[in-house]
Amino acid sequence: MAKSKTKAKAAAGASTRGKPKRKTKTARTDWDALIVKLQSGPKGGTIVRKCSTPGVAQVTRCRLIDTYEGIGGETDGVTLTLYRA
Repeated sequence: MAKSKTKAKAAAGASTRGKPKRKTKTARTDWDALIVKLQSGPKGGTIVRKCSTPGVAQVTRCRLIDTYEGIGGETDGVTLTLYRA
């Protein structure tokens, strides 16, 4: 007796129940709170965050430096470092 397509897929390890579940996303960073903490902390304070890609780190750095006065930043791959300027 021949196997049906569904049984053949199941035997091959393929899912027969539709799309796989999405991975849960991490919580978004509250940049306002982090910048306030950076600016009110001791002189020379830094904030280091890992971003998903180097491009995201660079865009975030540029956006934050444009938005907030008195901070500087640099990126090294996916690592974003913010400091008081």
